[in-house]
Amino acid sequence: SFPTRRSSRSGVVNRLSLSSVVGQATFRLGRWMFMGPGQLVTVTLTGVGPDQVVLNNYRVVEADVTTEWVEAHAPKAVLELFQVNEPLTVRVKVSFDGGTSRFDFPSLNLTLVA
Repeated sequence: SFPTRRSSRSGVVNRLSLSSVVGQATFRLGRWMFMGPGQLVTVTLTGVGPDQVVLNNYRVVEADVTTEWVEAHAPKAVLELFQVNEPLTVRVKVSFDGGTSRFDFPSLNLTLVA
């Protein structure tokens, strides 16, 4: 998981603190329906700054299915390209057919803070 401030009521992550990131932030995508080897996963960060692809056409392997997650890592230098105190969205696309089509998964909406 990654350095955040969690809401005590809901347990939902809503902030990513740059000052708490040491080296990189890790985003973990949990198991999805029909998750299987060979599927392609792309994770993109969007916000006030240029979009940053932090996982590009990663091919899911059997070990990912066994652990029930895929991780994407965003180096702190990449996060620093975005403006603080502004929204940062983690967007996920998965292809089940070798890249011919891609499906948007629910986004993670954060606020990037200093």
